[in-house]
Amino acid sequence: MNNLRIGNWFRRQEIPKYFGKEYNPGNWASGHVSLEAAVCVFVTGDGAYSDECQQGPKRSGKFVWSSQSSTAPEGKKGREIIDGEKPVHIFYRKTKRERSCQFQYLGAFTYKSHKGSKPMCITFVPEDK
Repeated sequence: MNNLRIGNWFRRQEIPKYFGKEYNPGNWASGHVSLEAAVCVFVTGDGAYSDECQQGPKRSGKFVWSSQSSTAPEGKKGREIIDGEKPVHIFYRKTKRERSCQFQYLGAFTYKSHKGSKPMCITFVPEDK
């Protein structure tokens, strides 16, 4: 994953190449992209989420994400996150208009905990912790 550095900004179409993939809007336009060796999560801070799940980066280094409304702990995408077999690469922007719709790469994270279902409120910690 050359040049995929924490803090850098990327357009969604630029990201697949860092994972050896080609951009396909049908796959990469979603908030949760499943790959063979990784998961990419695209988060917009002012996006739709529940009051109980204030998504975004936290001072502790953790990241909280409100999944899509169809994600359940027993479902395929929920299990993929909970089982933690793949690193979760988080791309974040505060608003849809931030930096011309670019996402900032926050790094690779691992699952810490979750609550709820459809959507799930998931807490991640940086992969190195």
